[in-house]
Amino acid sequence: MREPVTLNDFQIFPAQNDGYVALQGRVGRETVNVRVLSTAIDDEAEATPSQEQRVRFVRHNLSAFGAIAQAKTERGEATAGEWYGRLVLNVRIGSEDIDRYKRDGGERLSRVAFDPGRQTVWVSSDGKFAD
Repeated sequence: MREPVTLNDFQIFPAQNDGYVALQGRVGRETVNVRVLSTAIDDEAEATPSQEQRVRFVRHNLSAFGAIAQAKTERGEATAGEWYGRLVLNVRIGSEDIDRYKRDGGERLSRVAFDPGRQTVWVSSDGKFAD
């Protein structure tokens, strides 16, 4: 039986293109690079948001994307790769992963990033937002 994986120090990084939002975290001493595909975010928005809105959506739902990445890593769905000469784990998050997260009882995703007229309200020090 596998030990549970704990993803720590999860944060957003600049992406090389608009095809994804880049995140990075650590499992123990190992770096985990996560790409949340723009198409998956667009499916949640039910429109085509700007890249800035996509980044805000991921930031507002960082704990959810951390949970998705952690679950994929635990299931062995991360692939080994190299990042600036270091070995890393790569995780790709698509629409099917977000759907699975919601189906499995994950927290509701905030959609405030897609509606410029709504204000984001800070809820707690754990990085969760409400709309």
